[in-house]
Amino acid sequence: MILYKYRSLTNFERILDITLNQRLYCSTYDKLNDPFEGIFATTLFPHRSYKPTGAGKENVQMPPIVASKRSALMRLAKLRRRQNTTHTYKKVEELFGGKIDEIKICSLSSDLKDVRLWSYYAHGHRGVVFEIDLSGLEERNGSKIIHPVIYSEKLPWGLLPGEKRITLLGVEESGPIKPQDVLSRKTKHWIFESEYRIIHESKYLAEGKYFDIKGRIKAIYLGTRTSDIYPNEVKLLNKIVPGEIPIYTTKINEKTIEVERGESIPERNISP
Repeated sequence: MILYKYRSLTNFERILDITLNQRLYCSTYDKLNDPFEGIFATTLFPHRSYKPTGAGKENVQMPPIVASKRSALMRLAKLRRRQNTTHTYKKVEELFGGKIDEIKICSLSSDLKDVRLWSYYAHGHRGVVFEIDLSGLEERNGSKIIHPVIYSEKLPWGLLPGEKRITLLGVEESGPIKPQDVLSRKTKHWIFESEYRIIHESKYLAEGKYFDIKGRIKAIYLGTRTSDIYPNEVKLLNKIVPGEIPIYTTKINEKTIEVERGESIPERNISP
């Protein structure tokens, strides 16, 4: 799995950290740029038993399973009217005890060519992009930690812990939405990002915030304006980046309206 990390050179310490320590910084979701991050829709159901009408049936806990689908729908409609459910929005930290720093995120992209990504996340083509091979790191202890972001028209929906809803046949269904389900979804405004996210518990990250990528940086790409604006930083990168990691320029393709890989920086000891 090849993914790309876009970075500005305005905070050159971050560039050095990725390059020398070969790790990715992971933040809490509230540090990300989308104001809708970590928000999900939910439905609050009153916790009371279903009581059908009719003498002598007050103690029945659930509606019977009926053979007729129409009857089932009618019973469900009556049940929902009685429940007086509440639709609201919650923040993802409510799914893990309000401790916002228990889960950290690092955003990457599967796309190197989109002009907007370079413009927004690499300082207007003045920054750099790291090509990283994350193959084999998709899971930890059987749990998925690298998630493709799912884009939709609305915010994600799910139940809070302890909430239950009634299915068509009157059976209680429980199971809260997971934090990863919320944090791996965004609205379609962001679909151009082709984003993947490392979503991981802080306790498994170095110092609670760093994801190890030792030996996984495969290339570094300079923005079309990087060498002109930051010549000294580019020279330093050329010195400190291991010789087996190529550094490429980029160029704009006027026909496809995309960013393309350019030439490799010369005079580097690159292994064949």
